Amino acid sequence: MTVSSNRSPRTRAWVVTTGAVALATTLVACSGSQPQGQSDDSGKLRSVKVAWSTSGDAYVPQSQGPWRFGEMFGLDQKRDDITELSSHATAVQLLLSNRAEVVTGSFTAFVKTIQEGHNIRLFCPIQGVLTDEVVGTGDVTTIEQVTDPNVSVAVDSPGGLVDHVFNHVFASKGLDIVVADLPNVQILEDGGLRLAALASGEAQVAVLDPFELAQLQKQRDDVHTLSVVAEDMDSVGFVYAATKEWLDNNQDRAAAFCASVLEANEVAIDDIAAYTEWSNEAMDPDPAAETLEVNWSRAKEFGVWPIDIETLSEPTVETDLAIAVKAGQLNESALNLKYEDIVDIRPAEKAMELINAQQ
Repeated sequence: MTVSSNRSPRTRAWVVTTGAVALATTLVACSGSQPQGQSDDSGKLRSVKVAWSTSGDAYVPQSQGPWRFGEMFGLDQKRDDITELSSHATAVQLLLSNRAEVVTGSFTAFVKTIQEGHNIRLFCPIQGVLTDEVVGTGDVTTIEQVTDPNVSVAVDSPGGLVDHVFNHVFASKGLDIVVADLPNVQILEDGGLRLAALASGEAQVAVLDPFELAQLQKQRDDVHTLSVVAEDMDSVGFVYAATKEWLDNNQDRAAAFCASVLEANEVAIDDIAAYTEWSNEAMDPDPAAETLEVNWSRAKEFGVWPIDIETLSEPTVETDLAIAVKAGQLNESALNLKYEDIVDIRPAEKAMELINAQQ
């Protein structure tokens, strides 16, 4: 399908960045605990209030899709209703306190929240795999060196996306270990902190997206690729989630929202010029063209940007659960969860119907 990539005027900042709960509470208008109609007075589906748990720089189509293409599916998505944070915990707090309607996060982190008794469901894919790389610096040239006590590995907290990525990579490489087994780990929640630790030599191994990697390579000439994550990972990965109550009351909004994400992915995959334009709007200064091309090529080659809903399939969920339990990220009771306890597939299925109707 062909859709113009210049639907919106050029604007640098598409979200407001903050890590503070108090400030985020102000930025994300309260969605209220009382169910509202899905449509406004004009008949359009109401804009969805979204809290991103990390920077959207590495997720440009998925983060911008709702306001770029929501109109195609009857959704009046406002850019100002999308807030960027730097913490999964903060995003979930906003969701559970009804100050956000939809949040992003990793599969494992959401399942852990579900196990804590919160009625959250995954409903739309963002990226099943990543364009990131596991990199080493200095003398660290192989993934096996992560078991060396002298090699410091920068990760996020247990159950976080980086933790999840490492465990998938270890399994793919035939290493019978998980992050919890590593002898020398630094927990650094923010990607910028992990980048800084590699640059300074405080850490020697981390997961970086192509934009972070480009920054590191400007500071060091001894950076080595230990794993191209897209080659070594098959996962639900990073997803959109909402409360079960909200999804039950907002199936049409959720479906239109998800359709706009999948539509943006397809347009970006088909047109590097559109992806470049969107990325330049989101980042200041403009990212290097070579970095964008690496990210785009890897996304295209490995299907990183989903145009269907296979990453939310039951077999993929089961694989992720097994790896997370083995890693100690989730306790064994997670294996007793039913697919429907984790995923509400209805909006994603409806999203595919909406997209097919446009063809």
